[in-house]
Amino acid sequence: MRARRTVALALTGLLAAATLAACSSGDGNNTTNSGSGTAATVLNVGMPNGPQTENHNPFLGSSSGASLGYRWMIFEPLVMINGIKPTEAGKPWLATEWKWADNFTKLSLTIRDGVKFSDGKPMTAEDVAYSFQLRKDNEGLNQDAIPYGTITASGNKVDLTFTRSQFVNQNKILTVFVVPKHQWSTLKDPSQDTLKSPIGTGPYTVKSFTPQTTTLVVR
Repeated sequence: MRARRTVALALTGLLAAATLAACSSGDGNNTTNSGSGTAATVLNVGMPNGPQTENHNPFLGSSSGASLGYRWMIFEPLVMINGIKPTEAGKPWLATEWKWADNFTKLSLTIRDGVKFSDGKPMTAEDVAYSFQLRKDNEGLNQDAIPYGTITASGNKVDLTFTRSQFVNQNKILTVFVVPKHQWSTLKDPSQDTLKSPIGTGPYTVKSFTPQTTTLVVR
């Protein structure tokens, strides 16, 4: 999957031209020596839209991760959708298969095996189901107002139902970020608590943060 990320990021337009222009290490050097003899790729993300509050919550549009666009570098969706051509078929990512049924009121997902979070723990169907349950249980995280019904996980399968047809919201549902249950279950209020140490399946982790710039490093 790691080799395909560059293509997927380009397809979805994860960073706008303004963001790309603002993303640099400052001195033209995008690598640092980690002390082990290997170079780590560093990405400094900043934009001229004012100081940011340190919050890497991927579900909140008001978080620095959303405002500066780097949440896509840390967290990954179930399916990669081409943001320029949203009618094109999505590409399997954290989910290898997905099937809609009953006039788009039911969705069955097959979750990819062998994926790990940045802390080394495996990502499972339980984490996927939990990521949807978070949005169902916390209105502040469900910014698309998706009418979730039942959410269940069994083996590498996740099944969801919706109280009405989600034909127009297919892409929004398939691109929900997957977060680790073992971290998020410790938050008292996921829609209000600040997430300062994000754990995701994406290629980058947060190295440092200032109100103007977030530094990411390839894990």
